[in-house]
Amino acid sequence: MVELRGRPPILITHLSLTDFRNYSSLELSLPRGGVVLVGDNAQGKSNLMEAAYLLSIMRSHRAGVERELIRLGEEGERPWARVVGSAQGEAGGVEIEVLLRRTAGEAVSKRIRVNGVPRRAAEVVGVLAGVMFSAEDIGLVSGAPALRRRYLDVTSCQLSAHYLGSLQRYQRVLTQRNGLLKMAALGRAATDELEFWDHKMVTEGGYIRQHRLALVQALNGLAQGIHDGLTHGEEALEMDYRPNPSDPSPESFARALTEGRGRDMALGMTLSGPHRDDLRFMVNSMDAGIYGSRGQQRTVALSLRLAEAGFLRKERGQPPVLLLDDVLSELDGLRSEQLLASLAPYDQWLLTTADRSQVASPYLEESTVLHINGGTVGQPLDG
Repeated sequence: MVELRGRPPILITHLSLTDFRNYSSLELSLPRGGVVLVGDNAQGKSNLMEAAYLLSIMRSHRAGVERELIRLGEEGERPWARVVGSAQGEAGGVEIEVLLRRTAGEAVSKRIRVNGVPRRAAEVVGVLAGVMFSAEDIGLVSGAPALRRRYLDVTSCQLSAHYLGSLQRYQRVLTQRNGLLKMAALGRAATDELEFWDHKMVTEGGYIRQHRLALVQALNGLAQGIHDGLTHGEEALEMDYRPNPSDPSPESFARALTEGRGRDMALGMTLSGPHRDDLRFMVNSMDAGIYGSRGQQRTVALSLRLAEAGFLRKERGQPPVLLLDDVLSELDGLRSEQLLASLAPYDQWLLTTADRSQVASPYLEESTVLHINGGTVGQPLDG
């Protein structure tokens, strides 16, 4: 048995799904190396990738509510969904099980077991390291700041249980402070009660911000080299972390909370802190999220994901599993080949496509090719 925070597994050997999305039942063994999953749209390719990534981060990367993960059958929504993954690494094997059960309303209870032993999600995040590439990654560049903060948090949580704990505590403190702001505005609480929560926010928020700054610095160096290769040196990438307030020091954060109390009370929310920070991507000194073309934005997003994979590989001592969901459809032939060539250092990668011709022949021939149709996965296809 591997230790949860010891050397991580390096590949998924088996995936079992029960009433997950459009899969009523699936038992799928996965080999080392490349796996190409071919199928038309709405057949279950993305759902399979979602299940695999769920085993890394203990939550869906795309569902608004976890109830969406439970299959809708002919007789209505099933009572529960189950995802089990077996993984293998140099230190041994591990089995991770996630059980989602319907409760009242939209609520879903989640039970997690590792090798049959109940665990909290915070203990299991990152046991099986994974990096998800998707067609929606362009939103990391052009979308809302929350997407970029979540990207930094997911990457950090796969490396540090301390970071995950601090993030959870910060979110609880933020909820408490916002509630107190609303009560103070109604005269039901004294403003000096905010001092306790402000101190907690500065303590946890200061750690989160410094960790993010260090992560961005490390990713920036990796992403710059990758982006330079993808653009043949014609475009320079720079990642720019923007804290709120702009001075990232704890002293500045504490001052902003104190000076902003009146404004925060009027709005019923806290407008300073890591939950308001942003990350921008500058290409040739221009903000790619505002001025970049769609092609430039997609190249930046691809560079970012490859940098994430490289960073996890370096920091953990073993490569993560790479999950590439329909990422070739919007890349030209050259970019596709560059992406596929960059997968060589990784022990396992899964790639979905509606058109197998999008995968260059040498990579297709060296991979296991499977067909997905209506929630079933067929045997490897011929030629």
